[in-house]
Amino acid sequence: MTENNVPVFKHGITEEDLVDVYEIAGSSGFFSKDETMLVDEVAREAIQKGELMSGYSFIFCTIDGRKAGFACYGLIPCTDERYRIYWLAVDNRLRRGGVGTSLIKEVEKTIVSKGGKRVYLETSMRPQYQPTNDFYRKCGYIAEAKLENFYFDGDGMVVYVKIL
Repeated sequence: MTENNVPVFKHGITEEDLVDVYEIAGSSGFFSKDETMLVDEVAREAIQKGELMSGYSFIFCTIDGRKAGFACYGLIPCTDERYRIYWLAVDNRLRRGGVGTSLIKEVEKTIVSKGGKRVYLETSMRPQYQPTNDFYRKCGYIAEAKLENFYFDGDGMVVYVKIL
């Protein structure tokens, strides 16, 4: 992202956003076909049931009129002011350009405005995800737990937390 490309954020999701969600998630090279289908399902649920009933909120980042990335987050049920980032995806052509950092800061700012105190997220421990893990640490997230062989043998899960 250059200095001229100021990110614009859109809170909420509509039917028109579904193509962008699917394409951005699919472009990353990180999400499997099943995961891409799951994020599409989550997006459709958020549209059909609304933010409050589905528990899923979306924020889109647009650069020069083009959707560059999105985040899906929500209040963790049965917790006090704890939120989870379910999905954070950036168009692969724009990775390492500041979109992810801008997007996660917007999510955190929004969570704080809703009274949130902590944010949790999870990701894979596979070598492919090393840049993702580095990114979350750079953004101030701390690895709270590691679950070996969680997704499948040889692929564990890291749970990160950030106190806001």
